[in-house]
Amino acid sequence: MNAITKPNTSEDIPISTPTLNTTINNNQEHKMCTASVCTHTPKPFALHKSSSVDDYLAKNKQWSQSITNETPNLFTDFNSKGQQPHTLFIGCGDSRYNENIFNVKPGEIFGLQTVGNNLNLKDETIMSTLEFTILVLGIEKIAIVGHTDCGAVNSCCDENVYQTLPKNLKNYLKPVYENIQKIKLQHKDDIPPIDKKHLSLENVKQQAEKLLTIDFIKEKFENKTLEILPMIYNVENGLVEHVDL
Repeated sequence: MNAITKPNTSEDIPISTPTLNTTINNNQEHKMCTASVCTHTPKPFALHKSSSVDDYLAKNKQWSQSITNETPNLFTDFNSKGQQPHTLFIGCGDSRYNENIFNVKPGEIFGLQTVGNNLNLKDETIMSTLEFTILVLGIEKIAIVGHTDCGAVNSCCDENVYQTLPKNLKNYLKPVYENIQKIKLQHKDDIPPIDKKHLSLENVKQQAEKLLTIDFIKEKFENKTLEILPMIYNVENGLVEHVDL
């Protein structure tokens, strides 16, 4: 994406997303493939980096009122009496999307976001979330949703970039990196070359396959009491596509 620059006014405060090269506090430079620098005004957004706590509270009040106007009894008759989500959303830790891409109300979907929507099955946070939502809350669907322009996937496409990632991030993304490198090797003679969206699709498939290695998920899936929905979200237009396993 090319840089977009607008003249600054009192209302137009530029916001910059991280560049390809991000310098960490210890002066060691790490690289992560993200979108190019984007300088824009905060007009499309509710808050920005200069917002105060009062701004956050005011926006929350607006949100609460809009939900109440649309569904007057949602908070009082439903959310106040506990949660009964029907779906677990597993997405990437990216600010551009979450379970709200499905136009749902609070209480419908339980959200879990990780870097690169990678599922480390040795991670107690991830495993306890899966156990809680499936075995305790009784959710019946898992929507595992990757996205285009994924910084994690993009970083794993390039060995030189991957090797410069901070230690914990690099270790966490190792399964994604290894899978992407394997797929790239399988498609090395493709014309045109395999693109990054396809690699994001393959990453979604890999995470869905991981879920089926968990005994209680596999059992419910085979008994048709749990459905796995692999998808990819397009940040370019806000639309979701189903991914075939």
